[in-house]
Amino acid sequence: TDWSPALVIGEASMRSTQEAVMAIRSRGAQYSLQTFEAPLNYEVGQSAVWDWLHCTYSNDHAGEEVFHSYVFVRGHFVGHGFAAAEAIRSGTLDGPLGVQDMPCNERFPEASAVVKKYMEDEQHRVLLFGWLACPCATIAKDRFASVELCYSGETWED
Repeated sequence: TDWSPALVIGEASMRSTQEAVMAIRSRGAQYSLQTFEAPLNYEVGQSAVWDWLHCTYSNDHAGEEVFHSYVFVRGHFVGHGFAAAEAIRSGTLDGPLGVQDMPCNERFPEASAVVKKYMEDEQHRVLLFGWLACPCATIAKDRFASVELCYSGETWED
């Protein structure tokens, strides 16, 4: 099915859109992303899509800044990307997103398969999985290298 419980409408290169998408992905939920082109700052008449979204869902800003993203869960406006990301990451939307009580291996089947592959191979005694931008992964790698410890695992960018 092409239906997803979450819909993000936003300017793809803007941080508020990216935060919403990352938050949804972090919960293992399905989503659809629809993008539109828009200038850096909201100005009436610069984007017909943004004009309509801003008029219809006016709770899309912080102070004077109008954000570039609009997040919906099961057809209900949740907020701009940053506000929605906060609500999604807190887990309060797990039910509407369809991931409440879902085991992690079902929410993240690809990641589960990768870890399972390593854990089933007895040659892998020490495993390290980490995010490239996290200092923890680098610290662990440096500590392993300092004692010449062999390890397996993967790091990722997002």
